[in-house]
Amino acid sequence: MEKGPFVMTKKILTILLAVSVVVILTLAAATALGMKSPNYEQGYEAGYRASYQAAFDGNYYNVKAGLGQDASYNDGYQRGYDEGYPAGQLDRGKRTINSS
Repeated sequence: MEKGPFVMTKKILTILLAVSVVVILTLAAATALGMKSPNYEQGYEAGYRASYQAAFDGNYYNVKAGLGQDASYNDGYQRGYDEGYPAGQLDRGKRTINSS
C-alpha cells in the first residue's frame, strides 16, 4: 500500500477522469444517434406546413423555396417537406399532357 500525502487525491482524480470520459462518450453517442437540434425540429415543422400549403394552393413541389438557414434547419425542412407533401403529388411537375 502506498503512503503519501497525495494518494487519496490521485484516486479521486482517477475516478473523476473515468466519470468524465463516460459522460463525454454518452453525449457524443446521443448526438450522433438521433438527438435533433431545435433548428432541425423548426425546419421540419416549417417544411411540413409549407408543403401542405403548396399543395393546397396548387403549386408544384418546390422544397428549395424554404431553404436558407443553417444545415440542420435545411435537413429538417427537406424531410418535413417530403413527408408533408401529399402522396401522388411529388411528380406533378414532371407530368406531360398528350394532346390528340
